[in-house]
Amino acid sequence: MVELSRRQVLTGGAAVAATGLLTWSWAGALGPPAAVPVPTSFGTVSLLGARVSGRTASHGHDTATTAAAGAAAAAAATLAAHRTWPGLLRVDVAIANLLERAVAFSPGQFRLRVGADGPTVTALDTELTPGALAAGRTVRTWLTFLVPASPALLSLSFEDTAATLSLALHAVEVR
Repeated sequence: MVELSRRQVLTGGAAVAATGLLTWSWAGALGPPAAVPVPTSFGTVSLLGARVSGRTASHGHDTATTAAAGAAAAAAATLAAHRTWPGLLRVDVAIANLLERAVAFSPGQFRLRVGADGPTVTALDTELTPGALAAGRTVRTWLTFLVPASPALLSLSFEDTAATLSLALHAVEVR
């Protein structure tokens, strides 16, 4: 059996730690893609990020643990016994009013489309309440939606007075 000296163990551990730190800092430097503001009739809406977590019947803890980005068939999604999807999608958005007057805003203007031509889903929860968005103000907030266990081709739509805007969810973090 080969014996390792204390120096060899420490050197090997330091090399592993340095590699891990470099990998972590390189991935962190890349970070999520920059939010691209989508023009609206009053300013812009930006998709800041999205992540899916599983729901459980016991204590509501997250159940999914793998990271993924991409699409699977929406039709393959199974419904829980109470006929709701088992996943919970949290979407982070920024809404900017670039006008010199307040505009009416409601979180209900956001809807989630599941699949290319699938159903749209209303937000389950949000921290915002309907009301006026003050002139020159930008609000960062989150919305949650129920989604299939394997979310597919998700897109967030925003109902503006001029048109319905679509913000594709290209990379969804799975927790």
